[in-house]
Amino acid sequence: MVYRIGGKALGSGIIALLLVGACATNARKAEELESRRTPLVYSELPPFPASVGHVDGTDFHFEQQLAPGVVHRFESTSTGPLTINTVIAELSRPDLRLEAEKGQRRIDGRESIPAMAARLATLGERPLVGINADFWMGMSVPVNMFVDEGMIWKAPWMDVTGTRQRAVFGFDENMNTFIGPPQWTANIVLENGTRLRIDEVNYQKDETRTIVNTWPVGHPPPVPDGFRSFVVRLDRPEWLPNVPVQGVIVDVDKVPDRPIRRDEAVVYTELPLPPQVATGRSVTLDARLGNLPGRIVGVTGGLPQIVKNGKPHVDGADERAAIRTDFLTTSHPRTAIGIRPGGEIVMVTVDGRQPGRSVGIDLFDLAEYMISLGCIDALNCDGGGSTTMVVNGQLANFPSDTSGARTVSTGLFLMRNAPLGRPNSLTILPRDVFLPTGSGLKLNLVAHDASGEMVPWNPQWQVVHRVGEEEYAQHAFTDSLDFRAETPGDKVVNVRLVGTNIHGRAIIRVADAQSVDFQPRNLLLQSGDAAPFRVEATHAEGTPFYAAFQPSGMDVPDFLEHDASRNIIQALAPGVGKIQAQHGDVTITANVAVDTVSKKLVKAFDTPPDGDSTEFLSLINMNTTATRVSHDTEIYQEGNASWALDYSMHRTGGASRVDVPVRVQLPEDALGVGVRVWGDGSGHWLRGELLDANENRFVIDFTTPGEGVSWKGEWRHVWTNFLRLTSIGIVDQPPMPPYTLDKVYLVEPNRSAKGDGMIRLDAVYSLTIPE
Repeated sequence: MVYRIGGKALGSGIIALLLVGACATNARKAEELESRRTPLVYSELPPFPASVGHVDGTDFHFEQQLAPGVVHRFESTSTGPLTINTVIAELSRPDLRLEAEKGQRRIDGRESIPAMAARLATLGERPLVGINADFWMGMSVPVNMFVDEGMIWKAPWMDVTGTRQRAVFGFDENMNTFIGPPQWTANIVLENGTRLRIDEVNYQKDETRTIVNTWPVGHPPPVPDGFRSFVVRLDRPEWLPNVPVQGVIVDVDKVPDRPIRRDEAVVYTELPLPPQVATGRSVTLDARLGNLPGRIVGVTGGLPQIVKNGKPHVDGADERAAIRTDFLTTSHPRTAIGIRPGGEIVMVTVDGRQPGRSVGIDLFDLAEYMISLGCIDALNCDGGGSTTMVVNGQLANFPSDTSGARTVSTGLFLMRNAPLGRPNSLTILPRDVFLPTGSGLKLNLVAHDASGEMVPWNPQWQVVHRVGEEEYAQHAFTDSLDFRAETPGDKVVNVRLVGTNIHGRAIIRVADAQSVDFQPRNLLLQSGDAAPFRVEATHAEGTPFYAAFQPSGMDVPDFLEHDASRNIIQALAPGVGKIQAQHGDVTITANVAVDTVSKKLVKAFDTPPDGDSTEFLSLINMNTTATRVSHDTEIYQEGNASWALDYSMHRTGGASRVDVPVRVQLPEDALGVGVRVWGDGSGHWLRGELLDANENRFVIDFTTPGEGVSWKGEWRHVWTNFLRLTSIGIVDQPPMPPYTLDKVYLVEPNRSAKGDGMIRLDAVYSLTIPE
């Protein structure tokens, strides 16, 4: 079956390509976007063979049965362009289950989805598919509710009024699922029936009055000022929604000087302690989640719920206060989880921010897409650089982040525990791609058993292969084949497992390139950075070449490492040099520097700040009478003055912060920004905010969190490149020049570390690569 959109044929399968289509169910959105949209068309789920591939002009798709009841499809189109990964799984099968997973198995941990999958693979069950899940806050704590490993790790997100909640995805022990705002109540029940409402789990926010800390938090955090504490020994090392757990109080106003045990809960409360809170008295931790009646074993969050009862729900009023409009309407990489009426789940990633490969979609299109797949409910997960899908332990999508798969706070995995069979088929990946003449590509071989599940390769296996009519060549298997695009034309690659009739096949299209160049041409790095770096080629047809191709030769300085499989450059040591490659008769060059910069002065702080300093500054939890900025003409580095910031922090409340507006526009060629700072050794974090051409804001870390302003009585140049920026708010998109350093600010989130002091600011620099 073939569908046509705008006269272009599309292959049948789970997906017919998602164009930027009409959102008929949302009149406001449809009217706004009508001029650029065409109707969405989708196909039904067909019967799938073990694996198939299809080429339609410059579009192609690959689809495979990962296991009985589990189908994966990858699709790429030059229209957009877009790349989409979709998995549909039948959770009614007894050999399948879901697993919510926390980065590094800590409440404050982050870990990439591939790393989580590798860790889960050691536990006996196999992770077939994994996607990133919830957004996260400071210290990598998930924004919304999280449940895993028999424990409630975090309570649901709720605004200060207690009325607005963000939707979650959850499942019980029988793999019944739900998506929606959590119907949550949680209490500590004392012997006489008195209930202390639990406001948070393993996390403190300003309005929190009672916190329950459990083993995922590690060592108990310091008891907040004005709070009491007590320790409960639980009857069992488990606390799940809808399954109350009893315990006995073993300590009051004394927290353990060690990690919390799995059968313990450490309670902090600002409420007066009733007499029943005493050593030896019984208590019950009772958390209820009314979305499902049974034992709920997994919950993870997202934002917003984009499909509700089979209809778009992108701008639902129940979550609206937490969402910026441009987050809904701008194309970005996206991750989503959906539920179909028959008990199946749908896991989706749409790549973005990669011109020539995939530009991403907005949430209105994503909602329509999930509905087309039969979803009655769907939840948008963290996206942007976090968007990641792993299939059988390997990256299935193309993350947009600088270092490939980003470390994230939470993930969601589809697991299988059925025994593996013997190899029954071979697949060559990537397949059906377009390469420039003279380039190379590493082709990976994947074996599947009769059910379609991937079988790990045996080092003793051998394969024979041929390209076109060339003779088979036999060699020991090393998990990949090196393909060289020697001459234009369609090249058919065949492989066979020695001693069997198991074959694999792929088509590689080869054509001459009009031009070849590096992207980017200039790289300013800091030690440890991993930056995207690839060869870009153009073709007379305007068709994008497959972005993972490699030129015929590349020379990289020894202070760098080039990972060709992920198209990244890793900074190993300080240095300045050039990356060169030969492609045919053309030599291409990129300039690179690590920990070495060329500085251009753009502001010297020679003039006094505008107006009264208390009005000029922006203060949060600061003493207004003792926090001010003055013009210092005695101690400075550039020009003839500096700004002296005297500050005094409130010892209570949340984070203390003082913003100093600088509003310096940086040149177009800026690759980083630096500030000259006279330190006071306080350890407070020094940060900045960058405003880009699209008026998006990004956080700059001028000091390392946890170390802060560590130098005292001396000047230091602190700087960062633009690879290390973090977007403010939920939107996660790369900055676009020209840039403006809007403000520099000092912040301290830890109550016990708050204090008074003075730093000086002088000399904002624009940074580039040295000549």
